Amino acid sequence: MSIKELIKKNLNKGKEAITDEEKVPYNEEIDEISKVNPWVLWLGGWVIFVIGGVIGFAACKLF
Repeated sequence: MSIKELIKKNLNKGKEAITDEEKVPYNEEIDEISKVNPWVLWLGGWVIFVIGGVIGFAACKLF
């Protein structure tokens, strides 16, 4: 069996797994996480960035 045949076989396996819903169990936790508002993530990112900046600035002034 050549490499090309192996690749084609594996690609077909991947397509089957994606289209066949029985092979991919539904996970409610993942569904809930994906419903998080993007603004919450954006705001959280900025809050962490600002806190990091304050800590970094304080560290530079103290040491």
